Amino acid sequence: MPLHYDVRCIQAYWNRRPLDVGMRAAVIGREALPFACGVMMDQMEDRQLAGSRAVELREMLTRLGPTFIKVCVPEAKPPAGMNPVCSKHWAVTLGFERTLPADGAL
Repeated sequence: MPLHYDVRCIQAYWNRRPLDVGMRAAVIGREALPFACGVMMDQMEDRQLAGSRAVELREMLTRLGPTFIKVCVPEAKPPAGMNPVCSKHWAVTLGFERTLPADGAL
């Protein structure tokens, strides 16, 4: 992988590794598809599971790695109308809120 940002070089790198790209896409799909289906089912059945879905989303982004957390950073401000429980998990996931009390941190 190049050490500087060069689109053609990065494309060439990944074009030589289609299996790696496909495997990563499968991992993302395996994580995201059940979550998306669950959210849609919650909406269709009018279930109020925002808090547990927020935790699930935070854990999913953490499992998928830093790239996905970085993708969310430009959208760091929670969307308007977001449930307060979801807003809290949003902030924790993106590192804008402490997850430990200050006296417990090293």
